[in-house]
Amino acid sequence: MPTLHSLPGCLLLLGLTASAQSLDDSRRIKPTAPSKSGPPSRKALLIGNRNYRNSPLQTPVNDANDLGKVLQQLGFATQVLTDASKANIETAIHNFTVSLGAGDIGVFFYSGHGIQIDSENYLVPVEFSAADEAQAKNRAVPFSNAKSGLEQSPARLVLMILDSCRDNPFASAKAAPHGLALLEAGLGSYIAFAASPGKIAKDNSSERNGLFTKYLLQELKQPVPVSELFRKVRQDVFQASAGNQLPYLHDQVIADFTLQSSGPVFTGADQAKQSTPVSGEAIEIFEDGKRLYHEGHCEGAMKRFDRLIRKEPENAFAQNALGLAYACLKMNTPAAEHFSMAIELKPNYAAAYLNRGKIYLNVAQYSLAIQDFTWAIGEEPENAIFYSWRGQALFGLRRYEDAQADFAQAIQLNPFDPHGLHGRGQVLHQLGKLREALVDHDAAISLKQDFAAAYSDRAKTRERLGDQTGAAADRAAAQRYSGRN
Repeated sequence: MPTLHSLPGCLLLLGLTASAQSLDDSRRIKPTAPSKSGPPSRKALLIGNRNYRNSPLQTPVNDANDLGKVLQQLGFATQVLTDASKANIETAIHNFTVSLGAGDIGVFFYSGHGIQIDSENYLVPVEFSAADEAQAKNRAVPFSNAKSGLEQSPARLVLMILDSCRDNPFASAKAAPHGLALLEAGLGSYIAFAASPGKIAKDNSSERNGLFTKYLLQELKQPVPVSELFRKVRQDVFQASAGNQLPYLHDQVIADFTLQSSGPVFTGADQAKQSTPVSGEAIEIFEDGKRLYHEGHCEGAMKRFDRLIRKEPENAFAQNALGLAYACLKMNTPAAEHFSMAIELKPNYAAAYLNRGKIYLNVAQYSLAIQDFTWAIGEEPENAIFYSWRGQALFGLRRYEDAQADFAQAIQLNPFDPHGLHGRGQVLHQLGKLREALVDHDAAISLKQDFAAAYSDRAKTRERLGDQTGAAADRAAAQRYSGRN
């Protein structure tokens, strides 16, 4: 029976209340705001799994305990759970989620083995064993369940931290993805990977903590905004790994914030222009807008963020949030305008560049999209998905050789990213290399079983190859999965 083997590295993800995902109601944690009086609370749940039956790790228990101590110094009430079973993990996450009240700050941390199956990430309990991937899905803890519950909690701020190895150890798998699958931050979110998507982070087993966690623990003690803190962590890790590991950062936060302050968490949108904290009323407007946005009430969210901007027109984060609400309403022109305003107010605002680039891509303004994605690549040169996005824009301009080069770079950086493979398949199809295109489409679908666009494009390739039956089956699959991607 295949088992988890010793893995060369671990990955860490930090996210702040990422965007909601569609889950079956029977699987989703449904938090309710506990009645409470008094000031908001700071709470943290930290899980460290080390003592696996077949593949013990070195640092997870230390990582969880050490981070718990630092958070205690920052005023958090902490619960540390070590060498936990699936039932214990699920119970602890549920209890933690429903304990979060309005205005609270919550931190969830997991360190241990993790696996990626069909582009989904799973936390691995210590008793875990599985004969195949289907069994693994039932015996591991889907991170999307925990993430969905935490992001929908009434807490003002939720940080999710995963320090977990991401190899797929199953011999029966069609592919063996390495590294963390890409997760983009949703509205109100901050995500940091210990390494670029698809890459393995250094476990640092000769020291007390994993490499990323080591520098995270050091930088958390500095009274700086989280965006600055993680840029410093990224620099530290990149230098310490001799350039082999570059953490990935992505955010959609409404304002910069610091964990060290005992006062308001959120600080001004641009410290050069606004050094005082964002008002309590503004925070309430944002929280209401964020709630509506996550519930799918995009028009209501748009009205709240528009009201916020009228109060704070130079708040780049609010401009970005309003752009996201317009994008949700498929109103691309005002969405791009507000992303542009966010960039004007905050020239290094990576999220706004990416958001605007995707709008330009959607409306076929490919040259403008290329400019924004090129900026993003300059910030994150090891991020495969940025090359995939730029490749799509180049493909739209029929610059097939340039597009093929970008998709090839994306695949080199992350051979298990379905988007790069699908993009290269599109280019090969246009160049008449149908057999090669079919191979790439097959690979993309094997990595992402519900990849509607890949099914649609494979149908076109199969049709040109004379496989009418296969083309019809792919069109049916594309229709079935439409709207999920």
